[in-house]
Amino acid sequence: LQKELTATRLSADESEKKLKLLESAAASKDKESSRALQSKESAVKDLQESLAEKQSIIDRLANEKEQLVLSMKDMTMSRRDEIDELQSELMTMSTRAADQAREVQALKVQLEDSEYRKEEMDRLRKRVRELSEQLANQVTNKTGDGKVSELQLENSELRQRLRDANLSLKAS
Repeated sequence: LQKELTATRLSADESEKKLKLLESAAASKDKESSRALQSKESAVKDLQESLAEKQSIIDRLANEKEQLVLSMKDMTMSRRDEIDELQSELMTMSTRAADQAREVQALKVQLEDSEYRKEEMDRLRKRVRELSEQLANQVTNKTGDGKVSELQLENSELRQRLRDANLSLKAS
């Protein structure tokens, strides 16, 4: 029995040594695992912080992009309004220019008509002078009473036409 007890004690001592060795190895592994876990947790924490920073930058950039888009839309609308206003102004000016061109054309026609009437009046005045001179010559020569009265009649007709032409010129 003693031999068995000694063998059992030896076996127990060996088991204890193995257990201590295993506990020591487990503790070492536990420390190593803890360090590795802390390292991994630290890396995860750093990555999470980096991700949060990146997300913050992304959010800020998205806001800036949205503001730029809104600003560009406002500028586009403003430019469109300016273009519409300029086109409207251009149409108004074009209409005004066309109206002025028609008015200039009408004035040219009036001027040509006035120049024609002036030429006609000058011609009639010249004819009246000629007839007056002929009448004066005939009166001094006392040739043919019939011819003189004919010239007087033509002279008075021309004077009347001259008066009418003057009146129509003054009316226009």
